Amino acid sequence: MSEDTIQAFEGVCRSRRSDNRGNLPKVTRQWQEMMRQAGLTDGELAEISAVVALNLYTSYFNHLVQTPLDFPPALNLPSHG
Repeated sequence: MSEDTIQAFEGVCRSRRSDNRGNLPKVTRQWQEMMRQAGLTDGELAEISAVVALNLYTSYFNHLVQTPLDFPPALNLPSHG
């Protein structure tokens, strides 16, 4: 995946996130077309969906079983907003 494709995908996702105030957006044909125009294939969209689902599952599981953190907390990092 090219750097331009990644930047376009990130831009579309950021705009969707701010439009929905953190709620998952409904995946519409228009959204899929915006992703394709950003240069993503159907396979890449499926892979991205799988990675997001795995990260959500892992996060929920760790909260459920209260996994202790094994690294120190991050210091004041600059925002990437």
